[in-house]
Amino acid sequence: MKMLFLIIFSTTLLKAQTSCDNPCSQYRQFSWAIAKQEGFFIKGTLPARNHNPGDLKFISGYKFPGQVGIDKHGHVIFRNDNKGWAALQNQVRKMCMSEGSYSANMTIQQIGKKYAKDWKRWSVNVARNMGCDPRITLAELFDIPPTLIIPRNYAHTL
Repeated sequence: MKMLFLIIFSTTLLKAQTSCDNPCSQYRQFSWAIAKQEGFFIKGTLPARNHNPGDLKFISGYKFPGQVGIDKHGHVIFRNDNKGWAALQNQVRKMCMSEGSYSANMTIQQIGKKYAKDWKRWSVNVARNMGCDPRITLAELFDIPPTLIIPRNYAHTL
């Protein structure tokens, strides 16, 4: 049986999506919280040297926009900080839109398990940087409404 996926957006979510250029947007705040945990703001760290605030790893068969190399640990090296920030914010957007291996219904702890080796510390620190509990889901954090699944033939039954 084929199904049609319909996503209903709240005004809050649309504001968050359209305000990605706003430094105060929640997506940017979450990106900043990740960057702080990864050590990006400390001079000389791998994320700082690689212009990679999210300490993003190389993905086989994929090249991030602005990627100029890969370090010996498998982390992406970006042309500049702006390219690294754009890549991290795009990853956060994908998490919130349930694209790829993350879902808006995942908690910060669950994201940490996929994102970091020391996921417990990572989760606690990212949540602390956001001023929330690590057991909160992205959907709760960003006020993302649930996805409704409506059968394709639903309109014909009305």
